[in-house]
Amino acid sequence: MASPKEVFQQINPFYKLTKDPQERKNLDMMGGRQILSSIHYALPGTLSTNFVNKIGITPEMSAPYNIPNTILMPLCMFLITPFLDHVKNRSRFMAWVTLLSGLGLMSPLLVCLGPDSFRTAKFVLVNGMIWSCLQTICSSPGGGIDAAIHCRACHNEIRGRFFSIAGMIRGVVGVLVGFYITWAAKTFDVRMALLIGTIPSVIFVLIPAYMALFIKDLPDLSDVKPPKRENPLKDISKIIGMREFRIMMPANFLRGLGDGAAGYAFWLALRRLNLPNEYAGYVTILGSVSPFIAYAIFGLVMDRFGAGIVIPVTDVLLVIGLMGTVVTHNPLMFLGFFLLRAVMSEIEATAIPMAHYEVVPSEVMGAFSSLRLLLLQATIRISGLCSGLLMAWVTPFAVFMGCAVLKLTAGAFYGYGVFALRKPHSTAVHQQ
Repeated sequence: MASPKEVFQQINPFYKLTKDPQERKNLDMMGGRQILSSIHYALPGTLSTNFVNKIGITPEMSAPYNIPNTILMPLCMFLITPFLDHVKNRSRFMAWVTLLSGLGLMSPLLVCLGPDSFRTAKFVLVNGMIWSCLQTICSSPGGGIDAAIHCRACHNEIRGRFFSIAGMIRGVVGVLVGFYITWAAKTFDVRMALLIGTIPSVIFVLIPAYMALFIKDLPDLSDVKPPKRENPLKDISKIIGMREFRIMMPANFLRGLGDGAAGYAFWLALRRLNLPNEYAGYVTILGSVSPFIAYAIFGLVMDRFGAGIVIPVTDVLLVIGLMGTVVTHNPLMFLGFFLLRAVMSEIEATAIPMAHYEVVPSEVMGAFSSLRLLLLQATIRISGLCSGLLMAWVTPFAVFMGCAVLKLTAGAFYGYGVFALRKPHSTAVHQQ
């Protein structure tokens, strides 16, 4: 009779990707973190939109309260960037970053558990702004340190299959989360539904933080030493001077600017289409199943066509889904367009980092990724802020159309950048 360990190995989809025991363990921990973290982010999301919509908050009302966070995110990421490739215990550092990134959950907890005065529009907006800023400060190193860990914990030749498997599992698990949210939204008022969505989310911060401690460098991927430490600004200037940075960053810049309006799609549909509360669950199900569909497609097309083809085509389909959510007057068609955009967004979000993993030297991966994500987060937040403010003067269609044009341009730039960087070149920072 097989032992529990042998049974786990037989059903574990990551186990067959490699024969290295430590790499197998890394894949288990990294995949588990991705899956559980996706539950954490999905649980309170659309329930929170239901809540703020119920108490009368609109996108244009909330936009000014996002200004501090819009400024704080790129500033924090810029300040931390020079130090990311010099962190000695990356796994422990990532565990703390993951744990403290859950501070944002304090906002819905206070709103739901506090007195009635905590559920006024003014308090909800100010309270959300404060906790969002604290979460931003603590989570700002996350993207860079995560990339620095991943590039040393997993070989490139299995990375695509790893992301595909983890993404499809996320999709299956996400459907269950969506059913939970649908049940909560239909059964309880918006306040109680938000509370029972937030409490489990706390658990799905603690477990991924603990799992980060077990990810270790592989010997053949950890022999690259970080660049010699110099003045932080000089370190950043060397990254900016890399050919990879000059070619890929315009696309990352436009990608972020084009993402700003998407976050308002469900919020706008709630009023425009007069959707009932349970649509929060339907949207969550679609958003959660989208990784399953996306990574199934990803596994079929990525190795065959490459990022230079996949990313531009993906962005065309993404734009069709984005515009469809704001022009349709049919709730079912809204869900269909929402799913299309979510699937294509997931494919885009996976194809872009993989392209960078292949062309950026590992010794600067942390700093390079942090600067890339700094630019992405800054532009997304600026675009989101501007999109919300503009809706006070122009139609949502015009705002969404502007973002759609930016997304199409970004896709074209990514296609050019990937093909350009396939040519022989010398970019190592220590050679500059």
